[in-house]
Amino acid sequence: MRVRPLLVALLLLAGALPAAAADDAQLARGIQAVRRMAGCFLVDYSYVEVQALKPGYQRDPRVYDVNRDKSAKEWIVAETISPRRIRLQRVLFLTDLAGALRPGTEVRHQSEDWEYDAPFLYDFVSPLHWQPRDLRATPGLWTRRVTNLDDGLRYQCAARWTEDTAYPEWVCGNNYAPIPGRETRDMGRSDYQALERSTRIVVYSASQGGGASQGGSWLERQDNVKTIHGDGGRVPLVRELGKNWYVRLPDAECAGGQAFAEAHRSSSRCSSSRTRCSAAICRIRRSGRRLAGASWT
Repeated sequence: MRVRPLLVALLLLAGALPAAAADDAQLARGIQAVRRMAGCFLVDYSYVEVQALKPGYQRDPRVYDVNRDKSAKEWIVAETISPRRIRLQRVLFLTDLAGALRPGTEVRHQSEDWEYDAPFLYDFVSPLHWQPRDLRATPGLWTRRVTNLDDGLRYQCAARWTEDTAYPEWVCGNNYAPIPGRETRDMGRSDYQALERSTRIVVYSASQGGGASQGGSWLERQDNVKTIHGDGGRVPLVRELGKNWYVRLPDAECAGGQAFAEAHRSSSRCSSSRTRCSAAICRIRRSGRRLAGASWT
């Protein structure tokens, strides 16, 4: 009489095993990919408008090119917050074309918080307004939370890392976000307020003999729509394509960034308490007290 309940239990257990194995594989794939994004990199940010979407708008002919007359480098550190969560903190600095550090250019750049099976994220819905989105109905995703230079919300998106490609890829689209700081600060733009983002990250394996045992270079492609956000809703302005290359260098070439990171380690506003701080930051940002974009990307 007890055979049937036992059989049902065994069948349920057998059905759960493949799901658990898939969960473990996705977790391992993501951890490996995110940790390979840490180290010393020559970075190249470039963005260009390719298609006007609003009648009467003329495309901006300028190309955003951070390395036009200098080289930008980043020292990226991976900090394990939990077995399912990794934070990447960046220090950006500039060198001249001969490779010499430009003193005073070091800055604590944007950070990235990667979490597997995060219970929620914050969606940007309009200037100065974010709202939480429950992710519990879509398990198995890696949530990427990017913050500004001042730790303010930048953009957040959730997707899987591919498991059937030669190199891990993370693709996340239809991600609404505030206008980037590179546009307001460096390009003098004030004619739109938001960006509809689509992002594709590819993390390449280590090169042979390159001294980069922890990983290779990586690439972030963006296919964005600059958007006017007004009382009447969203109006697409122009399509933009962007490409952020992170070309791995020997760690010694980021000595300036490492020294800056070490000197400011104790004064980091969130450091390892990022879990508590991120919640506090979100409450501040939802109140609308400070949401200015300050990120290059």
